[in-house]
Amino acid sequence: MSNQPRQKQYKSENGKEYTFQHPGVLNWVRNKDKMREKDGKPNEENLQKYVMENVIVQPKVSWDYWDEHLEDYEEVMQEATTFLRGLKLK
Repeated sequence: MSNQPRQKQYKSENGKEYTFQHPGVLNWVRNKDKMREKDGKPNEENLQKYVMENVIVQPKVSWDYWDEHLEDYEEVMQEATTFLRGLKLK
């Protein structure tokens, strides 16, 4: 088994390239509860913050980045979250 991080290159519809890196299943599982409200519903802000810090590794993104690249925000966050969950990307 390889020790190389699992990565995926993704090109947005606008042509910007992003690199996704899976943080590892154990890391993801340990952090999932931090992304839920007390009633168990997902906390979108916490999930997206986790994705920005742990999944989208190139370019480094933040809320300020998305303010400048709003055209890619929803598409890239959805694809990065899909990648994190081990589902098939488009």
